[in-house]
Amino acid sequence: MIKTLTLPMVWNRYGSSYGSAADEIRLGWREFNFINYKYNSWAKFNVSEVLALNLQARYIVSAKIVMFLSGTDYDVSCKVYNTLKPATSGANWNTYNGTNSWTVPGGEGSGTDHGSELANASNFGQTTVEIPLSGAALMEAVVTSNGIFSFITTSPQGTNDYIVAYSTTYPPYLSVTYNKPSMFDVIIF
Repeated sequence: MIKTLTLPMVWNRYGSSYGSAADEIRLGWREFNFINYKYNSWAKFNVSEVLALNLQARYIVSAKIVMFLSGTDYDVSCKVYNTLKPATSGANWNTYNGTNSWTVPGGEGSGTDHGSELANASNFGQTTVEIPLSGAALMEAVVTSNGIFSFITTSPQGTNDYIVAYSTTYPPYLSVTYNKPSMFDVIIF
């Protein structure tokens, strides 16, 4: 039987090379005092149901991160990774928990701050964005980082090319559709 889980976001956070940080997802570049600053973001989703169901990649039919944007920008793109540092809602450009430093500012250290690429997103020209994940990518983020994702801006430096995802009115969520056989399923040969 195919079922879908809607996994809520627990927290989200952005950091900018300017030094600002807040509880929302921001990606891209913003000009302030004639200098462009880059945004990266982190978000944790409640993946306890995935763990409780003992899901494996082979059972996952589809998975996606869904975000609702307050403004759109076709020039913004990012890569999504599992986060290797134990990031918290206190993350910012320089630290992953408000105290301890990222290996590379902005959490951009491949293999130290974040793991392998899970998805590539460049469809921020819509108000609702769906970032697809493979079953293997989802399970990597569940097992390796307990549902914490890094959103690293990959778009070239631009002037005020950035997006903001709603965090309270329409919070991002993780949708997982799976088909896990149960012991009550009948298998016909």
